[in-house]
Amino acid sequence: MRIAWLRPTSLTDGANPLDDTAPLVDELSRLHDIELIDAAAAHHLVWRHAREPFDLFVHEMAADARHAFVAPYAVHFPGLLLLKDFAPHTSRAIPASRLVVVGDEAVAASLRETYAETPIVSAPPATGVGAGSKMGSDPIFTRTAFRGTATRFGLLTGRSDVVERAAARARAAGAALDIVTGPAAEVIGRADVMIALDWPPPAGPPAAALAAMAAGRAVVVFETLVTAGWPALDPQTWQPRGFSRETADPIVVSIDPRDEEHSLMLAMERLAAEPALRTALGAAGRAWSDAHAQPAHAVEAWRRILDAPGLPPSPPFPGADGSEHLRATLAEFGVTADLP
Repeated sequence: MRIAWLRPTSLTDGANPLDDTAPLVDELSRLHDIELIDAAAAHHLVWRHAREPFDLFVHEMAADARHAFVAPYAVHFPGLLLLKDFAPHTSRAIPASRLVVVGDEAVAASLRETYAETPIVSAPPATGVGAGSKMGSDPIFTRTAFRGTATRFGLLTGRSDVVERAAARARAAGAALDIVTGPAAEVIGRADVMIALDWPPPAGPPAAALAAMAAGRAVVVFETLVTAGWPALDPQTWQPRGFSRETADPIVVSIDPRDEEHSLMLAMERLAAEPALRTALGAAGRAWSDAHAQPAHAVEAWRRILDAPGLPPSPPFPGADGSEHLRATLAEFGVTADLP
């Protein structure tokens, strides 16, 4: 199948462990002819598709500004919508799409209640799955040795002002900690605990949290729909969340978004003081990642989606190939041309 995959970058070099598309596209490219279309290449997409049609368009849509160029194509030229985050334009893109893919089944079920006429399915994300396979051997993810006794909290996602205030309150209570920021791969290599507070909640498991778990780091996340199924500790009580009788080891510390700063302070205070707890969470998170977030899981799900006989192909763009204005201009001078 010849696929045009619209996303902000055409690179799949794996340099960003939070990119949950790059490793997936790399694997699917073994099975399909996939061309990544960024904002610059999208300007040529209409006439290119008119002359040599793609079989399918995949519109990767997220809330950040870099994905904004995808929205008009998703609405006017429907295909498969890979929904990463929710944004105002997604309310138009979802019903216009022939199929919507999200990273969490609970999110998919919720969306089906609102968009009953649109096929919506879930598939495991590839962030952390692709990156996780590298983290054991790639030097960029190797833990860096530091002098000193302060526990390093790596800020992957979240509001830096809230994190800094929570850190200050934890220090005032006696915690020895530092905040580490920078490129995600460096932060994962340098820090002991990862902060992955994605807000608004994404449409699948937070990429930052998956990458951190794949690296064997303790992680602090928000308690939301997409993380509610994870075994987690509540820093208010340090008891497991939920009412399940399962005895799975906690893989994250999850905080209530309504009590963000205070709960984060509590998490920082204890995680800074107890290396054994950090180690246990990191080991449990890595084991969960190995069991549930491997490349094979994501690729197999996408193979079933792309190979499904009921997947409608993307239609031709309406109109001709974009050369109408040139032809009309030439006609004013009595000139015709057989444009290639």
